Amino acid sequence: MRSLHHSGWLNFRMRCMIVSFACYQLWLDWKPLTPILARAFLDYEPGIHYPQFQMQAGTTGINANRIYSAKKQAEDHAGPNFEFIRTWVPELRDVPAQFISEPSTMPQEVQERVGCRIGTDYPAPIVDNAESYRHATREFARVRALAETKTQAAAVYEQHGSRKRPNNAPSSSRPAKKAAGAQAAEGGGGDSAGTPGAGPGAEETEGGAGPFALETATSGRAKCRHCGGAIAKDTLKIAVSAWSRGGRMTANHHLACWVDALRVEQCASNRGKCKHSHRPFVKGSVRVAFATVSADDTAWMSLDSAGALLPPILAASPGWTHGKLRGFEALSEELQRAVGVALPLSGSHGEDVVVIED
Repeated sequence: MRSLHHSGWLNFRMRCMIVSFACYQLWLDWKPLTPILARAFLDYEPGIHYPQFQMQAGTTGINANRIYSAKKQAEDHAGPNFEFIRTWVPELRDVPAQFISEPSTMPQEVQERVGCRIGTDYPAPIVDNAESYRHATREFARVRALAETKTQAAAVYEQHGSRKRPNNAPSSSRPAKKAAGAQAAEGGGGDSAGTPGAGPGAEETEGGAGPFALETATSGRAKCRHCGGAIAKDTLKIAVSAWSRGGRMTANHHLACWVDALRVEQCASNRGKCKHSHRPFVKGSVRVAFATVSADDTAWMSLDSAGALLPPILAASPGWTHGKLRGFEALSEELQRAVGVALPLSGSHGEDVVVIED
């Protein structure tokens, strides 16, 4: 904060860490904090500042809640010898490197030797880091599990999700497909299993509503496209919107069957596009495969799209872990961490928060 008040600027990571500490560790309401930082930032722009603040504070309902580890951030980004901290926190200028990210852990004799006595020359911790983290994870898991929260999150996504197509995407749906899709939806009912046909694949959306949705079976007539078993009334299912024979169809899957078939892989080339955002895949990035009209027919989405669409579905899948994601173990540690950030553990794990360690 001393650096911010001096220069009027902080990089994006440090801004996120300030909001994270204030809203998660100190459990402060984000709204009174926004004008304080707005007055400090030379590049303040309300259209960016407020949405970013809400997202980092975990109040949008559609983004992963991210707690930034201040200790890890200091160790990784404050310079080889913590020059940034030593410059802006002169009280810690002579503190040995092994203690500077957590000064309160210094033995008393070290405090006396370097002239930095905790509680006198430098403040003692104002909050227990571990306990405040546990409190934040418990509370956010509780709130995000509420039906009201999920309804509001879905409304936020529908209202604010991008509808803009990339320049090379089709400009509009063809009338024939619209008519055929409407006919298929009308004839199949709300729990229709659809009609199989040649060339199946997930319907390409506008980047807002996804190509699949978590729904409650209303009739019990639908059958799972994976195992062929009936989907019982009032149980959760995945409904995949797909094109077949020029028309739109809905392919239903048991929630467990569909989630168990999710697969991740590192893109080997720049070929192909995400079925949700239409953006081309980038070589070396992670993409996620999901079943469409059968267990053998799959479509792909980017990790960003997966992070926007999958968390509510995974939260409804008891016991889900990253290790159950096919192909996860084959990814590098760096890519596994990226998957962990995009798809935070939730539900039965008692949390829906990711600790950002880099």
